[in-house]
Amino acid sequence: MNTNGTLMNAEQWKRVQTLFKEIVDLEPDTRHERMESVKTEDPILYEELRSLLAADSQETSLLDGFAIDHVDLSDLFPLEGVQVGSFLIEKKIGSGGMGNVYLANRTEGGFEQSVALKLIKYGMGSEQAINRFLGERSILARLQHPNIARLIDGGITGEERPWFAMEYVKGENILDYCKNRTVPLKGRLKLILDVIDAVQYAHKNLIVHRDLKPDNIMVTGEEDFPMIKLLDFGIAQILEDSEPKQIEFKSHDPGLCFT
Repeated sequence: MNTNGTLMNAEQWKRVQTLFKEIVDLEPDTRHERMESVKTEDPILYEELRSLLAADSQETSLLDGFAIDHVDLSDLFPLEGVQVGSFLIEKKIGSGGMGNVYLANRTEGGFEQSVALKLIKYGMGSEQAINRFLGERSILARLQHPNIARLIDGGITGEERPWFAMEYVKGENILDYCKNRTVPLKGRLKLILDVIDAVQYAHKNLIVHRDLKPDNIMVTGEEDFPMIKLLDFGIAQILEDSEPKQIEFKSHDPGLCFT
């Protein structure tokens, strides 16, 4: 939505992107002349450009790169019913710093499969954001453990937005699971041991999660046989030749604390 409250369509946004990258590096006088011509041609695009250029000039920007590369426009372009790779998106189920996560269903291959499909946010096209997103996909490809949500597929959309599909984990985070079922201490310790086993496996593969919290530790499976699944390696770190780092997990629940 632009500064006038009018919803922009995909073609208008592509035009804004092109104009922004054309104008942003121009000298002040030349920029003013070019902006005036845009204003005459299309006042709506002019207002959007003016807003983006103002945001880009602010020294307090939280991210490197152009402001336009960090604008999340995903809500302007709903993806329900859109095909990505072999999967048809059903609905949005989560959102992170760089990407949105969707429940999607396989439409090719002759078998049914639901996945959590992560797609870089519309508008976040900076090299920094893409590299970080692809880094998460690369990390997941290295991890094959029953207590870590596995990577299933990945690729690039026709709009050159990277994506990857992960195992869809249907369950509750570890705190909610234990509270809702009044899990006894022995059961909680068993879950924690499974978390430790998955973290140790990641460490052996020189990967530190760096965001190990209850929301990223899901419990799924049958009630008699609960299974831990670690999620979200988006800010994980690969330790090529560095020293192992201590992982700390904290919870407000005294029955679920360890370091």
